[in-house]
Amino acid sequence: MKPRQERALHKSVSVSFEKPATCRNPGFREFLAATVALIAVAVPSLASGAQTLRPVSVETIPIAFSPFETSRRNFGALRWQGGFEVESKDKNFGGLSGIVIGEKGRRIVAITDKGRWLTGVLSYKDGRLADLEKVRMAPILDKRGRPLASRRHRDAEAVSLYDTGLGGRLLVAFERKTRARIYDFGRKGAKARARAIRLPSRARKGPDNKELESIGRFPKSSRFRGSVIAISEHHLDRKGNILGWLVGGANPGRFSVKPVRDYHITDLAIVPGTHDVLTLERRFTFLTGPGMLIRWHSATDIRPGAVLTGKTLVEADLRFNIDNMEGLAIHRGQGGRHRLTIVSDDNFNPIQRTLFLQFSWDGKSHVKK
Repeated sequence: MKPRQERALHKSVSVSFEKPATCRNPGFREFLAATVALIAVAVPSLASGAQTLRPVSVETIPIAFSPFETSRRNFGALRWQGGFEVESKDKNFGGLSGIVIGEKGRRIVAITDKGRWLTGVLSYKDGRLADLEKVRMAPILDKRGRPLASRRHRDAEAVSLYDTGLGGRLLVAFERKTRARIYDFGRKGAKARARAIRLPSRARKGPDNKELESIGRFPKSSRFRGSVIAISEHHLDRKGNILGWLVGGANPGRFSVKPVRDYHITDLAIVPGTHDVLTLERRFTFLTGPGMLIRWHSATDIRPGAVLTGKTLVEADLRFNIDNMEGLAIHRGQGGRHRLTIVSDDNFNPIQRTLFLQFSWDGKSHVKK
C-alpha cells in the first residue's frame, strides 16, 4: 500500500470441525456435506487449511537516515537508498528479528521473535526503497505442524536462504531455546514444518538471551561446500571474543569474532559471488542510546580457529534514524551494486519503532581507520 494513504483492513476467519457422530439420516448427511462445502468456498482459510498467511494492514512513513541532513546520501562506505517506518494496529505485528529478500529486491520473508512468519513486497520509486505492500503473517510451526508452544520456543532471531532463492528452503535460528531448523517455505509456505539441523553442543550453552542470533548457509559451489555459519550474539570465549561456528561442509569448526566496544552481533548476510560475510551489530546504553555497526569479513579469513576483526562499512548512533537493528539481507541492485536491507525489532514496545533501511555498497569500499 502507499505510504499514509487509506488502509484496507483484512480479516480472516478460521473454522474447524470435529468429526460428526454417525448419522443414519441420509438427507441430513447430504445437508451437512453441502453446508461444509459452502463454508469452505466462502472462507478461504478453511479451503486451503487452517495454517495460512493472514493479511495484515500496515502503514509506512518515509524517513531520511539523517534527520538533520535530509539530502545527505553517503554514510561510511554505504550510500543511502531510502527507508521507512512501519506501523500497524495488528497485535501480532512487530518484533522483526530476521529477513531474507528475493533476487530482484522485492519479495521478502521475515521472522519475528514471537514465532511468526511475515511476508511482503517492497516497492521502489526512482530506484529508492519506498513502500511495503501485501503484508501477511502466520505462526511458525514445529515438526508436528503445530504453532510453537512457549515463549522460549518462539524466540526466532534469524532467517536465511538454505537453498538458492526464495523458492527453496529457509534456515531459521532460535535463541532462548537454542536450535536451528529448516523449513521448506518455497513449496509449502506457512504450512512448512520444522526439520532439525544439528548444532555444536557449545552453541546451545551460551548466556541466556545472548545466544544464537545470526545464521546463514554458504552455497555448495563455494569453497565452504554448503557449510552453515552461525554466530552468537554475545557468547564469549576465554579471550572475550564472540563465538561462531562452521557446521558441516568442507571444514567445520569453531571460530570467533573480536567485539567492537560494547556491540553485540544480531545478524549476518553472505555476499553473493564473493561469499564474504557481513555482520550487523547493535548496542544500547541509557547514556548513548542505540548504536548500529556493519562489518565486512573476507571469506578468506573465515576458517576454524580464526579470530575475525573485519572492516567497518558504517556506524551510526542516535543522531541517525536507527532503533534496535536486528535483521540484515543482501541482494544485487541496479548496476550490480549490492543492496543491504536492514530491519529493526521494536520488541512490541510502543516507544520503539519498526524500521526498514536500505543502502547500496560497491563490494570493496570500507571506512578507513
